[in-house]
Order: sequence, then structure tokens, then C-alpha cells
Amino acid sequence: MGAEIFYLDIGSHTIKLGKEGHTMLKQENNRIAYDGTIPIGYGKDAIDMEGKMIPGIEIITPVENGVPGNLEALQNLLRHLYEEQGARRFLLRGHTYYAAIPCDVSQVEEKAILSAIDNSHIRARKILFVNKLIADAIGGGVLPRGDRFCLLVDIGHDTTEMGVLHDGQILYSKRIFSGGGRFNDGITESILQQMDFLVSPKEASYLKKEIGSAQPYSQRSIVVTGIDTNTGLPAEREIDTLSVHIGLVSVLNELLHEIEAFLRTMPTDFYERVKGSDLFLCGGSSHLSEISLFLEDALHMSVSLLDGGNQTALQGLEKIASNERLRGYAKSVKVPFYE
Repeated sequence: MGAEIFYLDIGSHTIKLGKEGHTMLKQENNRIAYDGTIPIGYGKDAIDMEGKMIPGIEIITPVENGVPGNLEALQNLLRHLYEEQGARRFLLRGHTYYAAIPCDVSQVEEKAILSAIDNSHIRARKILFVNKLIADAIGGGVLPRGDRFCLLVDIGHDTTEMGVLHDGQILYSKRIFSGGGRFNDGITESILQQMDFLVSPKEASYLKKEIGSAQPYSQRSIVVTGIDTNTGLPAEREIDTLSVHIGLVSVLNELLHEIEAFLRTMPTDFYERVKGSDLFLCGGSSHLSEISLFLEDALHMSVSLLDGGNQTALQGLEKIASNERLRGYAKSVKVPFYE
């Protein structure tokens, strides 16, 4: 089989694998379960085991804050993704991989990402890194040219990346260690304070997706399970939109503060031009209901959600790989080629 091109978006919550001609092949949650040194569950299966707290089973999160936290576990998770797509005999050695990497990534973090991708099972022919903000902008069709500016904010699970783009380049960028996971934490803390009721991160995420809103215009409620902290026993409670919103708004204000602080680091003339431009949102947590309206009201900027959902970066990688004019955005990482 000839050499092919694969795309990787290694996130703190979800790892996505794409392939030339198939933008998305597979996505898997960033969890792996071990029984001793043996991997026994990946992604959602590992999360289910985590919830059951099975004795002797350790749940590892291979990627933290957008970069490998446990290199061996990430290699095992990537190998699982590759082999699952290969019907056990799919030959992955000798191919090219385009990977979206966080903005402001350090050399140590870059090396860890490279080692995770180019492990002994893969032996890539070539690996190219693309700044994730650039991949997002190209994938979403908003990379500005000429005198135009835009502010791009990618809200992931553990991190939020923001950058000012102008004339096809990133002028300023920043990565903060807060994202959708903090939204879940805020919901948990809010419900605990209001109701003496402890919900799990999984239930908090469910509440966020089902009735969470940055602007609680409608009132809905759903029943979830948790722990009554007065008795220490499992229980069910009806949680409404307002209770969830109270937890969300504190984290949204943190995000707003970070965006404003980021903008204030720029020279005055740049700041004014960026404030007069558009803000584009992407990343899994950018789909929180009414978040665009919340940021519009607070920042006095036009805010839009990029098309592509959580596949925006993969779409960008595919466009870069297939368009010679765009390939300059990919940085080739020299690795040995194994036959």
C-alpha cells in the first residue's frame, strides 16, 4: 500500500484521527484503563470503568492541558485508534501525519507530541506540525488577508487558546489552562452550595449540554443522580436552568477577564483595530448555549461560531495538506524514514 496522509487533533478531552479523503475517521475520549501494566479499556469504555471505581483498575488521562502528560499511555491510545481503523492488518508505517499543536507550545511539549505520534508502531515517513489556531482559521474559512483582523478563541476542555490573526499570520497568541472542564466544575460547585447535593463530573457535563446556558432565557429542569451531602447517600434531585447558569457564569466571567487581559497586552492601535473586528469561536465548549451573545454583550464585538463543530482543526489540516499554497503553514519535523 502506498503512502497516505493522516490528520491528528490531540485534545485534552478527545483525540481525533482523520485521513486523506475522510476528514474524520475516529474520535476517542482521552482516557485509558490499566490493569497493572496492561491496557484493558480505551475512551468511553475507560470512562465507564472510572465511574464504577473497579478495584485494581487505574484510569490514566494521557493528554493534559493539550500536551502529553503520560507518553506511554498516549502511544497506546493512538495505537488503538490506528489499529481499530486498520482491521488489524492495516499498515500504518511510512505515512505522513499532520498534527495540530497548541499555540505557545514549548520545545519540550513539541518533543513529547512528536514522540507520541512517531512511536515504534508507526514509524512515520514524515510529521508536520500546524499551529492549532491556524488550522482552526483555515478549517473555518476565516483566515484574514490584507488589512483585516480577527480574534479567534478555541475553547477546549482543559485549555482555551486565543489569537489575533492578520494578513494570514498570528500576531499575538495565548493559551490559558481553563476550558469546558472548568464549566463542569462551576456547575458542581454551584449545585453543592445551593442544594447540599454533589454531582459527578459526568452529570455536570450532562447538565451543561442539556440545560446549560450563558443567558438563562428559558427555564427547564432535569433530574440527575448524585450524593446528598447531609446523609452521604445516593439521591436524585431536580436541577433547573438557573442553578446551572449560576455555576457557568462565574467561569464565563473568568474567560471574559482572560480575553480582555489578552487584548490589553497589545499596542493601542492594534487593540482598537482588533476591538473593531470579529471574534470567532471554536472548540467543543464553544457550543455552550448563548455563549456568543454573552461575549458580544460584554466585549462589544461581533461574535460568530465557526462551522465544523469539533472538526474545525481537522478540516484545516486537510486543506493545508491538499493545497500547495497553504503548506507553508505546516512545519516539517525531521524524523527518520523506516522501510
